[in-house]
Amino acid sequence: MKRTALIYAIVVACALVFAGSTCSAISTAAEMNSMYGDWVCIVETDDAEAFVFLLSFTETGDVTYAAGWVQSEIASFFTGHFKIDDDGVLNLEMTDNESSDTLIGTYSFDVTRDILLLTNQSGDRLSYLFEAGEPMEFSTLSSAKLSESEKLTSLSIGQEVSITVSENPTTPYGWVAVLSDETVMEFVDDEYIPDPNPCDADGVGGKHRYSFIAIGVGMCSVDMYLVRIGDSIDEAVQKESYVYMIEEYTEESKIPDTADLPQEGLPLLEYLNDPILIAFAENFEEDFPISVSVRHDGEASGTPTTVTDPETIRAVFEALRNITVLGDWPVSGHTDDYLNYYFEMPDGKFVYGFEFQDSMLLDSWMGLHEITGFDTLQRALPDPGVW
Repeated sequence: MKRTALIYAIVVACALVFAGSTCSAISTAAEMNSMYGDWVCIVETDDAEAFVFLLSFTETGDVTYAAGWVQSEIASFFTGHFKIDDDGVLNLEMTDNESSDTLIGTYSFDVTRDILLLTNQSGDRLSYLFEAGEPMEFSTLSSAKLSESEKLTSLSIGQEVSITVSENPTTPYGWVAVLSDETVMEFVDDEYIPDPNPCDADGVGGKHRYSFIAIGVGMCSVDMYLVRIGDSIDEAVQKESYVYMIEEYTEESKIPDTADLPQEGLPLLEYLNDPILIAFAENFEEDFPISVSVRHDGEASGTPTTVTDPETIRAVFEALRNITVLGDWPVSGHTDDYLNYYFEMPDGKFVYGFEFQDSMLLDSWMGLHEITGFDTLQRALPDPGVW
């Protein structure tokens, strides 16, 4: 089956306010934020096949939809248009770029921050795996998860990514990296970084970093096998899988150059430069949050810690406001395993945008930045999970 180009668009669509199963029109930009991002649905069947479906909307009314297999090829790729009618129903009209087949249907939907539920009402279903009336659950790419040992990440052509694993060269075991499609990603280099060993002790291990670059549009998995030296990967004692969705390089989707980013040494809110967060800070006392939460997202996702005590809410806010961003972390290390701090406001809406990984700031481009003040934030409201 021919591989079809998989192109993403940044999702800027209308979010809806739900009352039971009915939806009404969108009223504020904050509500629209809940629909931003690329959406992915992963389905594992009884015969161990894993299907992936990707869906993106744009503010101009364009929609893209791709369907295929995890760690394999994209079988179909549709482009077209969408609209939300007066009854709050999503209308899709798309054409397959290869076969010119059409996909036309209407769908009711419900959306939270990380989950989008689409239910076919009439016309074509998005997949034969789902019956009419059966909801299809999409997640944002940052929260999507294939299994306990698989991670899903979106990249652009030309973007490099690193995978770091623990390794001890004093043992007879080492890691082997295997790419599922070398026309989509290729190996760049690797480096072993020993752990500090001031006492010159025997048997001290370290970290092994493997770097790869996205070179083509499509899907590729990087499977990491821990094997005894001389053994085949079939005899591996451990396996980690990282699945990458590669999009076409465009000026709109590129990761900004360092010169495009705010300057170093700025307070967190000034560095993020988000109008919603700035307004939240300016009106903090007048529009005081009813709670603050911290959630460990990614590999160790779990129930958030939520606190309603005003002193703790104020302490977390002050800790965030006093964080200083020093600069970019020199090594790419984003692992989709991070802390997410957010506030619930009196009107029931949430203020997001404070994300951290390994005591560093995680920005909206998945870049890591050195900061000061994270220890104060942790004392105010600690990490509920374990990195």
